[in-house]
Formats: sequence, structure tokens, C-alpha cells
Amino acid sequence: DSTSNDTAVPLDCSEHHLASPGDPEYLMDVALVLICVTSSALASGLTQGLLSLDEMEMEIKLRSGTLIEQKYVSRLLPLVKRHHLILVSLMLWNATANEAMPSFLDRRVPEYVAIILSVTLVLFMGEIIPASLLTGPNQLVIAYYLAPVAYGVIFILFPVAAPIAYLLDVLLGYDGMTLYKKKELKTL
Repeated sequence: DSTSNDTAVPLDCSEHHLASPGDPEYLMDVALVLICVTSSALASGLTQGLLSLDEMEMEIKLRSGTLIEQKYVSRLLPLVKRHHLILVSLMLWNATANEAMPSFLDRRVPEYVAIILSVTLVLFMGEIIPASLLTGPNQLVIAYYLAPVAYGVIFILFPVAAPIAYLLDVLLGYDGMTLYKKKELKTL
């Protein structure tokens, strides 16, 4: 009587629906991954784009820039002045999107593929491309048109982001304007 516990257990691939694009659950997972990638891209790009705007330069454009620059700056300056609030709100949004994406991918592909896909999508679509767009030559224009997204994120995440931003303001302070010394102004 030789009973063996070494019986082969077939791999259960039913947890990964690899080839069912017509399945509503599959379409939902693809849509959720796309939402995560888009959210990550917007959050990352807006974080870098808005936080790299110089408050002093914006104040100057508000007073002496062209009419279009004044229009753009008037929408963006309130965001830039709330440095820690926009920082925390956008980073919370970005972290949520980046953390959620692998869970939707993992339902469709093996875990290691989900990790590789997630990292690749976040790196290129969620970091490199948005950063290059939102810190490039059209930074002010793109930030102007995406500012409503930033305001919406602040509104939604305010209960969580505001206390953290306040704590950062208290602990770190915020000196938003670049102040120049006389010698530095002469150099400019």
C-alpha cells in the first residue's frame, strides 16, 4: 500500500482571464487600468508642472505680462500659493492610482507580468511623458487647462490632504516666492 502525497496538482489558470476581451469583467479591468494610468499621468505631470512654477515669476506676469499670460496666471497662482495642499493632494492621487493598477492587472495576467506591466506603464506613461509635457515650453498653457483637474482633486481629497498639508506648513513653513538680493537682480 504505497500512498503518495506527491500527486500532481494541475495549475489553476482560471483566476487569470487571459483571452476574453468580450467579457464585461475583462473590459472593466482594462478600463480601470486605463483610468489608473491616466490618473497617474495627470497627477505626476501636474505635481511637477505646478510645483515648478515660480511664484515670483507668476506675480510679475500677473502685473506686467500679456493678457493671455495674466489669464493663465490668475487661474494658476492660487494653486501655486497652496504649495503643500496641491503637493499632498496630487501625491495621494498618484499613489492611489499606482497602487491600484497592479490589482486590476493581476486579475488578467500572472503576478510577475502584472508587476512588469505596471512598472513600465507608470514609468513611461505616468512619469516620463507627463513630466516632459508639463515642464516643457508650453507648461503655463497646459497647466492652465489642467488646473480644473487639480482643483477637483483638492476638493475630493481635502479631508485627508488638508491636515497633512497644514502639518507640513507648520513643520516646514512655506516660502513660496523667490526673493532676490540687489546683486542678483543686477545679474538678471
